[in-house]
Amino acid sequence: MSHAQDECTGYWRKGGPSTTTHRLHACKVISKGLNPNKVKVREFMTQSPITCSPDYSVLQAAKLMAKHGIKRIPVVENGEVVGVFTSYDVAVYRRIVDYTDFSF
Repeated sequence: MSHAQDECTGYWRKGGPSTTTHRLHACKVISKGLNPNKVKVREFMTQSPITCSPDYSVLQAAKLMAKHGIKRIPVVENGEVVGVFTSYDVAVYRRIVDYTDFSF
């Protein structure tokens, strides 16, 4: 099992949505000479990923990601994943704050 939380990328393919883990996981499968059509996700997944709540502030989520060295964090509510918060989201938020005139 992987002990570090790795990134996950979603994509659309014929038949519906799918996901693939970070390129590192693909390299692990190939370097071990494993057949990617037969390897199970459970062999490489993070069993207890770092998560956050939708009620976290942007700063709280960003600090959590920085503390654990991750770029994406699942957002969980009532035991269900309701979204993914990313370092890109933090950057966009920062740009909005930097370039918005909040004076009324």
